[in-house]
Order: sequence, then structure tokens, then C-alpha cells
Amino acid sequence: LALVFSSNRKIGWFNFVVGGALIVGLGVFAFECLFGGHLSDRLEQVDSHLRFLIWGAVCEILPSVPVYGCGANVTQWEIVPWYNEWQLPNYAHNEYLQAWVDYGMLGLLLMLGVLLSHVVQGVRCVLSERVTPNRRVLSGLAMLLIVLLAVYALVDFPWHSFALVALSAFSCGILAS
Repeated sequence: LALVFSSNRKIGWFNFVVGGALIVGLGVFAFECLFGGHLSDRLEQVDSHLRFLIWGAVCEILPSVPVYGCGANVTQWEIVPWYNEWQLPNYAHNEYLQAWVDYGMLGLLLMLGVLLSHVVQGVRCVLSERVTPNRRVLSGLAMLLIVLLAVYALVDFPWHSFALVALSAFSCGILAS
């Protein structure tokens, strides 16, 4: 939407349809969550592959984590007492919880600050009048990738995958330049 509004093109019927569908979808989702309860019942029955157990165990140790953290990749060892060997987790499957335990509140805030600064720079580049259209599209796509990976990091560990780390670093490089 920011790319469409910042370009000199006319807003077509497709943009209105997509925007209307998004607004209606968000309205239905909000109404269902607040008043219906059927969707929330379905969401609570989702098989998380033990993620809810892992997150619960990680959240139990958060009050005892020092402000500078416990050390790199220590999350799995901190929650070992809650698991048997056959289901020992290798990551917290939530990058933010993992960063909080491993690097403390300072590391988590630094990670969020780096993400936020790149997204803000991407928004500035997309909305700038001095940027060429090709650069605007490239920055918009890089910003979209960073935002999607940041949302995906709530339920998995994308930044522990070398390919996704390289893709994120490339996108951050585009946004930083």
C-alpha cells in the first residue's frame, strides 16, 4: 500500500478490492475473537509440535535470567529438567524468547532495535521522493522480507538457518544503503 500511495499511479479497482478484503477479514477476525469464540477454540486446539510446552518452560525461567543473559545457545540447557531425552528441544522455537534467555533483556532490546531501525529506514526510502522507482521497489521488498521474518520468528527459529540469515543480512544491507 505504501508503494502504491507513494507512486504517481492511479489507485485501481484491484487495490480497493484487496484493501476491502483485508479490512473485512480483520473485522471478522476481531469480532470472532471478541464475541464468537469459535475461532479461538480452533486456535487453541492447534498441534504446536510441543512449542507451547517449550515456551511455557522458557517463560518459567525468564524471571531468573540476568539482564545480560545466560550465554549463547544456553536455552536448551536451561529447560532440560522439564523434558525426557526423546523430546529434548534444540531451540526455543521463538527467536525473541531465545534471545531473552541467551542474551538477556539487553540483547533482546538490541535485536528489536536493529530490526526496527531497518524497517524505519525502509519506510523512509519507500516514501522518499528522491529515490528512483527501482530502488523504491527493491527497498519495499527488502522491508517486507524483514517484517515477515520478524513475524515468523515468533513461532520458529529462522535466524538460526544460515540461508535465512544470509537473506536477512542482504535485505538489511539493501535497507541500510
